[in-house]
Amino acid sequence: MSLLQTLWSYVYPITLQQKTTAANGLLELVLYQGKKMLNSPKANYSYGSLQRVFELALENHPPQFKVNQRVLILGFGAGSIQKVLLEAHHFTGTVTGVEYDKELTEWVRPHFEKYFDNVTLEHCDALSFLEKNKNPFDFIFVDLFCDLKCAPVCFEGNFYSLLKQNLLPNGCLYHNTMGSTKQLGFIKQQYQQQFGNLRSQQFLGSNTVFYGRA
Repeated sequence: MSLLQTLWSYVYPITLQQKTTAANGLLELVLYQGKKMLNSPKANYSYGSLQRVFELALENHPPQFKVNQRVLILGFGAGSIQKVLLEAHHFTGTVTGVEYDKELTEWVRPHFEKYFDNVTLEHCDALSFLEKNKNPFDFIFVDLFCDLKCAPVCFEGNFYSLLKQNLLPNGCLYHNTMGSTKQLGFIKQQYQQQFGNLRSQQFLGSNTVFYGRA
C-alpha cells in the first residue's frame, strides 16, 4: 500500500486485492479514506458502514462490560466488531468469533491481525456452534449476512431459542439486520417470544439492530 494509493483513497475507493471464496463469492479488500475495509460487490462486510452500525448501536445502548466477561461474535468476518469492543469500549474479557468462511479469515487476517489476537476463532456455521456450546456468554453479537440479506439461519425459529440458551442470566444480545418488513417482523416476533423485553433501533437508513436481555 503506497502513499499515493492512500491519498487517492480519499477521492475514490481503491481495490487492493480480490478473492473468490466458496461461501461468499467475490470479495474485495478496499482502501477508502485511508482505511482498509472488506466488501462484497454490493455490501460492506467489515470496517466500513458495518463497523459504524455497531459503534452507533453500542453508543445508544451502552454495554456494561466487566472484568472476565465472555463475548460471542456470530459472523466474525474480518474483525470489525472486535475493533469496536477494543477501541471504543476497552473490553478486556475473552472473545469467541464464529465465522463459516475459513478462506475469508485466512485471507484478511494479515491485514487486520491485531483484531484476531486473543480471539478463539471457530470455523463453522452459527447454528452448529450454538447447538454444541456448553459455556454461555455475557454478550452475543450477531452479524450474519449474505450480501445485503440476512443469512437464512436468521429465519429459523430454533436459532432464537439457541441464542437465549447461550446467554448467561442478564446477558445481552445485539443483532444487526436488514430486510423487508415481513422479514424484520419475523425476527421481532422470535425475539419477543424468547426475550420478552425487546428493543430495536434503525441506523444508517437500512440497518435495524435488535437488543435482547436474557
